[in-house]
Amino acid sequence: MHLSPKTFPPRLILAACLALSLALFGAVGAALAYEFSEDGYIAAGKVIDDDVFVSADSVTVDGTINGILFANGSNITINGTINGDLFANGNSVTINGPVNGNLVISGATLKLASAVEGSVFSGGQTLIIAPGASIGRNLYFGGFSLDVQPGASIARDLATGSYQVMLGGQVGRNIDASVIAFELSGKVGGNLNLDVEPPGKEDDVSIFEYFNFPGMPETFLPAGLRVASQAKIDGELKYVSPVDQAAAIQAVPGGGIVYTYRPAQGTEKADKPPVSVQIGNWFLSRIRELVTLSAIGALVVVLMPKLLPQGVQQLRSQPWASLGKGLLVLIVGLVGIFVAFLVVLTVGILLGIVTLGGLKDTVFGFGFSSIGLFSAVFWLMINYGSKLVVASLLGNWLFKRMGPAFSGHAFWPLLAGIVSYVILRGIPILGILFGAAATLLGLGAAWLALLAWRKGAAPQVIPSTAS
Repeated sequence: MHLSPKTFPPRLILAACLALSLALFGAVGAALAYEFSEDGYIAAGKVIDDDVFVSADSVTVDGTINGILFANGSNITINGTINGDLFANGNSVTINGPVNGNLVISGATLKLASAVEGSVFSGGQTLIIAPGASIGRNLYFGGFSLDVQPGASIARDLATGSYQVMLGGQVGRNIDASVIAFELSGKVGGNLNLDVEPPGKEDDVSIFEYFNFPGMPETFLPAGLRVASQAKIDGELKYVSPVDQAAAIQAVPGGGIVYTYRPAQGTEKADKPPVSVQIGNWFLSRIRELVTLSAIGALVVVLMPKLLPQGVQQLRSQPWASLGKGLLVLIVGLVGIFVAFLVVLTVGILLGIVTLGGLKDTVFGFGFSSIGLFSAVFWLMINYGSKLVVASLLGNWLFKRMGPAFSGHAFWPLLAGIVSYVILRGIPILGILFGAAATLLGLGAAWLALLAWRKGAAPQVIPSTAS
């Protein structure tokens, strides 16, 4: 899972923004696409050589799309061929046709029963990878239940954070998972890395079974790790858990088993580690932050080169306004997510009370999926986007004084600013204050740049003459 411009092509970044608009507002005007379907049906035999937007209660695509497909609705079924990336958001999403690109899906019940050439990014209650389905690169899943059935395959890596994982298919390389329950009967070509809860937490899922939320799986696994005798792990099995679960591991991994103890949730904290370990953890945290910001910054510079300069210009010209707007955006965004969650929950419960069960499922599936997508984008902007704006300002300031020969470059000043930010962020106490200020300043500057762009007066980036 290497980050590079090839991993996330420019069209994927732009398409993600448009997909978020679909999820939040349920429709996109015809001016946003070359092809727009309002009835939700693309017939078999029809070939569209362009990007397509489909928004309807029921979406069925039987034809061929030679471009990017955006699908939004309650029930989505893709039977045709997508020669490009596919973005789908709905209560129920089923992919039966081949996708010769990346797949991004969200909803309550998700099912992949075909071949995907690229990676799959998914979030929902349940994701089923059916027998015969294949993923050419990586699978990322966040939700309640992931079921990779026998005969399904993932060519590279699997990363997931979920309640339960049932893996009867094949993963070509490594698995990284944080779960309550994990059951393996298939094959892992590399290492299996788990953070798994101990057996005996079955009562934790009783609330889900009782309320029967939309998209919940038919099978609820008991907590803990289970590896069947027919399972195969070519690399190491590394798992972190409050208890040793060796008795439930019936197969012998090629690289052996490594168990690491951690305290159970709610128990007393472990003893304070030695100073040397604390220092090592500090350096490791700084390196992780540096690598993450650098990778995301490189993507932004390559794919959206005008984005950071516009934010920096707003921050340089309106620092106090950026600080105030950042605080306002942060508060309104967090409160808005909470209010939206309550609204969707209340409306869904009311519809359930008046026996409109189908409509209740639609509201829960569409509403919570939309909130999840918006929350993810908002979280990325808070944690990374705001820091990159401030780091870019720091880097430009440094290079104008220490390296004027490089002042025309886009990435090197940003990298210098990221290094400076990471160092300052690592200072005890002061680093926390600096990080908070950077978040508010960067978030506010980005918001001001967005407002200027919407008004058709995006700020012209003029090199500062300040000494």
